[in-house]
Amino acid sequence: MDNIINSLLGGLAVNSPNFYLFALAGCILVGVFLLTKGGDILTDSASDLARSLGVHPAIIGLTVVSIATSAPELFTSLAAIAGDAKDLIIGNVVGSNLANVGLVLGIATFINPIAMKGCLPNWQTNLLLLTTILFSAACLWIGKESFDRQLGIIFTIILVAYLIFVTRGAIIDRKVAKKSSEATADPKEEETLVPPWKSLLIVVVASGALWLGSDILVIGAKGLAEFASIPQEIIGLTIVAIGTSLPELAASCVLAKRGESGMLLGNIVGSNLFNLTFVAGIAGTVSPIPVNPSLGQVEFPVMLLLTGILCWLMRKKEIRILHGTFLLLIYFATICTAWFLHG
Repeated sequence: MDNIINSLLGGLAVNSPNFYLFALAGCILVGVFLLTKGGDILTDSASDLARSLGVHPAIIGLTVVSIATSAPELFTSLAAIAGDAKDLIIGNVVGSNLANVGLVLGIATFINPIAMKGCLPNWQTNLLLLTTILFSAACLWIGKESFDRQLGIIFTIILVAYLIFVTRGAIIDRKVAKKSSEATADPKEEETLVPPWKSLLIVVVASGALWLGSDILVIGAKGLAEFASIPQEIIGLTIVAIGTSLPELAASCVLAKRGESGMLLGNIVGSNLFNLTFVAGIAGTVSPIPVNPSLGQVEFPVMLLLTGILCWLMRKKEIRILHGTFLLLIYFATICTAWFLHG
């Protein structure tokens, strides 16, 4: 899809610069529309799936929604391996995790206060913090400077163990919910439940809309930035880095608007965990990934800091705009500092 759109835009850029600008603006509008509608449909279907399966919405956020919104990072990493651009992979993983906590959660607080305490079990955020520490140590180990196949396999095993544990817990929760609902069964209510297969199918379709929307939006924004002679470093640190986090942002904004704090936090925690294990683990298993030691100056320390802050925030009753502003300031200060050091 990217190649088709870029070839069409390339022809317009040469033959008709004015239409080229209109086409870029159209890409941005279409991308925003697909992200908005895809986020709406994805969250509706994920909620329906949680109700029909009788599990907590946070479980769906930690698994189904997280996998769906983390797919762009995986596809980007695999494409980077195929295109011999492996240096982008670790930066993409770290940048996405920074964006999920600093940008996505920060913006979500401006839409609605986010209920925190009790939305997720403490072991979920503790696992994320532990995995983040292990990932950082593995990448920045002195003299190593690569995320090799052995590490990829180890982190993939962590992912599989996590999925088995969460799935087992979801099955137990479903059995408990089923027993409690049998005593107060309402035939009319049961008829209104959407079949799980239908909800899952709609989740897949909505996820496709999110991926397509983020791709089209990034193409349009990147094209406008290049047309305006904005430096490539700024484009990479902003548009491209944020682009793969747009699905999480779109889904989280809709969830915040609807007060679905459990699924929202599950999406953020799950997405960060999947980036470290699903994206980096699979990419590292396919091919060893080089690690730029300069990432240890700012990006890795701030990723650890934001993950620790997230664990601390999870013990609060709720977070509001003040907390969100703090997260956004950390995120944008990190982007500016990284650009100053590495740009």
